Amino acid sequence: LHSALKARGLRTWIDAENMGPSILDSMAEAVEQAEVVLIFLSEQYKKSPACQREAKYAYQKRKKLVFIRIEKNYRPDGWLGMLLGDDLYYDLSGKYEFGVKLEEVFARVQAEFRNEEAPSIIGKQGQPSTGGPRPKDHPDYLGHNKPTGTPIEPPRTSAPPVSDCASWDDERVRSWCTENNIPEHCQPLLTGRILSFLHEIRSQAPEYYFRVLERELKLINLDDVITVHRAVAKLP
Repeated sequence: LHSALKARGLRTWIDAENMGPSILDSMAEAVEQAEVVLIFLSEQYKKSPACQREAKYAYQKRKKLVFIRIEKNYRPDGWLGMLLGDDLYYDLSGKYEFGVKLEEVFARVQAEFRNEEAPSIIGKQGQPSTGGPRPKDHPDYLGHNKPTGTPIEPPRTSAPPVSDCASWDDERVRSWCTENNIPEHCQPLLTGRILSFLHEIRSQAPEYYFRVLERELKLINLDDVITVHRAVAKLP
């Protein structure tokens, strides 16, 4: 996972490669500088005092968390279960094809960034660590790591084509909003780049897609969700 994320241009931090003389200082600095922290769901991760300190510190610093299950059928409890709460998680435990789930994780991490710079990610035990939402027993959001220190080659899958709307300027986006009766309160939040991303993830990661509509675009009313969803589906 670490190798695969780096191959996609993400700047990552893992203890095996970046630990300084002081373990606590190195971990604290890594968390403080990270934009996204990956949290792994496994019994080994839960029992690790270092992982627990790092995860709790990331939560205290209000970092963006992405959860990845790396142990088959693992149901977190204790401090890790509380941290996960009812957020979604991604399954890299080997139950599903690694390449498919990796693309979902990558799309999630990308969505956490609103600039062009490559994001920083933290990892433990030779794996990148991420933070995010927890699943409600949905099999599509679990995660599994390879053994500590074992590099994982990035899947040889082609990236989906970028929608034409990615190059739209503000005027074109406003026109699209008017043509499709997009709710006024979310129109200022939309750009060509965001519309393109929504168009890509609506089929690749549907649960995360609808979470973005609800949490980022503040679409609570079902009629508004349907309006935006159908408009996004028709994007070029």
